[in-house]
Formats: sequence, structure tokens, C-alpha cells
Amino acid sequence: MKKRIVFSFFLISFIIFGCAQEVVQEQSPEQIQQVPNQQDAEEMVVAEDEVNDVQPAEELEPESTTFEIKTPGLIFTPDELTVKKGDKVRFVLGSSHNAVQVDKETWDANKKDPLENGFKVGLGETKELTFDQPGAYYYICQPHASFKMKGVIVVE
Repeated sequence: MKKRIVFSFFLISFIIFGCAQEVVQEQSPEQIQQVPNQQDAEEMVVAEDEVNDVQPAEELEPESTTFEIKTPGLIFTPDELTVKKGDKVRFVLGSSHNAVQVDKETWDANKKDPLENGFKVGLGETKELTFDQPGAYYYICQPHASFKMKGVIVVE
């Protein structure tokens, strides 16, 4: 009786082992998934991290454009400028001119009172400003405000 149990055990083991080998042998190389070794697994993690660092094209910030405003005589050229959010404006001022941001009322009245926390470009200074907020930015030349030396930058 014991011999039969032992023999049955070996026979069942042989059948199971034999069937398992046939299944593996019947699979094509494309069907067999290889398990990566430790180094391959580490390289895969690094590669995933590198992929996560790449930003899609729509998330990349577009290049900004730089515009220039000059002061030939008693005018700003151009005196009206439309830019996109993030664009830069470079003021290149003559020695007797400045550019000071004012509110719309001051601009309309050709007065000189600067806007609190507004931009200021000093007499004869060359300065580049970046406009990140949409809206209208009114500015004047304080020494020549009564001569209507003023301009506006519209940020879309």
C-alpha cells in the first residue's frame, strides 16, 4: 500500500512537471516575458524619471518678444504699443526724458502725478520691463507732460 502511494505521488509529480515543460516549450520567444535584472530595473526607473521631466509642448512658455520705445524729440516712438503677456519693452530715453506710469485720468489731463507702485524709467535711462498682466499701461514724460508727451502699452 505504501509503495502504491509513493508510486502515485511520483507519477502525479512526473505528469505535472512534464505538462509544465510542454507549456513553456510551446510558447514562442515573443510570448515569454523576460524578468529584468536589477540593473535593467534601475535603468527603467531612471528612464521613467527622465520622461516625467519633459513638458508637453502646450505647457512650455512661448518665447517673449522685445519691443523698443525711443524718444526722438518730444514724443515716444511708438506712442501706442500692443504686446502679448510676457513680452518685454525696452525704453531707450534721451537725456531730458523719463517714462513714468500714470493712471488714465492723469494721462488724459496731461498731468505729472506718478501711479503708486507703477513703473519708472529715469531720465536718459535705458531699461527693459516685462509685462505679465493684461491691461493698459499709461505713461508720460514728466518734464514734457504739458506737451502731451505720453504713451500707452496694451498687454493682451
